[in-house]
Amino acid sequence: MKIIKLILLLSLFMSAFLSKTVLALAVPFGNIQLNPNQTIQATYAFGSDPIIFCYENNLQSVGIVHWPFNAVQQTSTLSVSLKTNANFEGFFADPTGTITITNNQTIPLIVNCVFGF
Repeated sequence: MKIIKLILLLSLFMSAFLSKTVLALAVPFGNIQLNPNQTIQATYAFGSDPIIFCYENNLQSVGIVHWPFNAVQQTSTLSVSLKTNANFEGFFADPTGTITITNNQTIPLIVNCVFGF
């Protein structure tokens, strides 16, 4: 009986652990399936591209997005446009950093982050 309880406890722990998977990527990326409770951490560097646009394929306002600006973590939902130049639309972001996107929905999301101009 103890072995069965141990197996059940282990399977619950593993399913909870696997549901919180973090995917490590770099911008740009496209068509990444983000399951419920999964997170993407994507490094970025603006370089010559003035905008980073992150979105869900259906352009829904879903998920939670975090990025740095002046040592303060910023937050929004998808779709989000990040910039370093005041001449463009969007939220300000540091020239380099990490964008974190978390699926807080009960269904998978298809997520993209691309450079724009």
